[in-house]
Amino acid sequence: MAALAAELLLLAIIGPLRIDKTCALGRRSQIDPIVSNRSLHCAKGLVFVYDLPEKFNVELVRSCDSLNPWKSMCSALSNSGLGPPLGKISSSSSSSWWPWSKAWQFLFRDPDRWPARRSWHATDQFSGEIIFHRRMLDHRCRTLDPDGASAFFVPFYAGLDISRNLWASGKSSSDVDSLGEQLLHWLQRQHPHFNRSGGADHFLVAGRISWDFRRMPSAAGEWGSSLFHQIEMRSVKRLVIERNPWDDSELGVPYPTSFHPSSDEDLAQWVEFVQGSPRPHLVAFAGSPRPGYRSDFRQVLLGQCRAAPRGISRCLDCTADTAGCTSDPLRVTKLFLSSVFCLQPRGDSFTRKSLFDSLISGCIPVLFWNQSAYWQYELYLPRDPEEYSVFIPHQSVKNGTNVLDVLQGISRERIGRMQRAVLRILPGLVYASSSSGRHWADAFEVAVDGVLGRIKEE
Repeated sequence: MAALAAELLLLAIIGPLRIDKTCALGRRSQIDPIVSNRSLHCAKGLVFVYDLPEKFNVELVRSCDSLNPWKSMCSALSNSGLGPPLGKISSSSSSSWWPWSKAWQFLFRDPDRWPARRSWHATDQFSGEIIFHRRMLDHRCRTLDPDGASAFFVPFYAGLDISRNLWASGKSSSDVDSLGEQLLHWLQRQHPHFNRSGGADHFLVAGRISWDFRRMPSAAGEWGSSLFHQIEMRSVKRLVIERNPWDDSELGVPYPTSFHPSSDEDLAQWVEFVQGSPRPHLVAFAGSPRPGYRSDFRQVLLGQCRAAPRGISRCLDCTADTAGCTSDPLRVTKLFLSSVFCLQPRGDSFTRKSLFDSLISGCIPVLFWNQSAYWQYELYLPRDPEEYSVFIPHQSVKNGTNVLDVLQGISRERIGRMQRAVLRILPGLVYASSSSGRHWADAFEVAVDGVLGRIKEE
């Protein structure tokens, strides 16, 4: 009865997702993770998961102390990539500026009263390849017979491999490329299925942006590895958190957020909470300026945010560690929960995890580059950008357009439509903590269904 009640509540909140039989989230795939009848739910084929030598995945996790030159990654990569459960909300999260009623302030200051509290983890934004590997091992369409497979998943942790080399001193380009080249040689020599298709029915998840794997083989000493430029990788489907829009073999998948619901009830509680959240601020922005960039756009946004009348906007400058932007994800979530619009300029690349933090908080994203979302996540976001977001060209802002003036001119009716659209797409943007006990397609399932569809079409 409790499961049925949660399903009905979810249906009432986010509309007719047809979660009793399939999960139709906008343009997303229609799949049901509960029912295991393969004739109905594996119509796009079965997936064989390679059992790679440990040096390609497990040993990289074991070397978690050396993956990042500034900190150990062991805690962040624990719990199958979800990271440790979030503990008590720190004092920085309950800052005095919180403008809600005393009842809401009490709710947020008491960790036991946080909606779906067990679903929150300290998740690293680059942990996607571990999350996908663990979930693929439990996938209902997995087969142990490679001859019966339509697709092949290669669980190579390319992102962890490159992360240990990006800032390492004394590493040559050959060193950086070595493990990826070994993987391709292993696939060609050990398994005829790769050679049969030229890799066209194979896919992998690289937990970083595409550009980290696109160094030209001849460009020794430049940034990143040359994995994606290897001839053997040309037809392999690649799931990345930021894709090259001009490469049809790549699919963009959401950055992992800290929210990983395990049940219909967890998701329903959170969506209901997001829907009812008071939003006293018109605009929020969390980010740090980029002083090394010419005409730093983030600094322009921070300036407009700070110059706005009191109460209109809320800025969180993430330059200092004390801001808690990375160490305290609940603080950023609370900021977005209190705001109607969230400014989402480009990060170090065109995309940033904050886009998904804002969407799962019900905050309408304001984008300034097409490549930050519209050209990235076709499996997840509505085809019409105006349905769920606001676009203001970055060049017009640099030329004097005031972002807050534009947002204040948007009607309440349009705001309401965008907020409802954000709630509809929210379930498909989160990575659930398990494959069973749910009636909606999460980000993992949407990705797998999408890549299987792409392989079947070719």
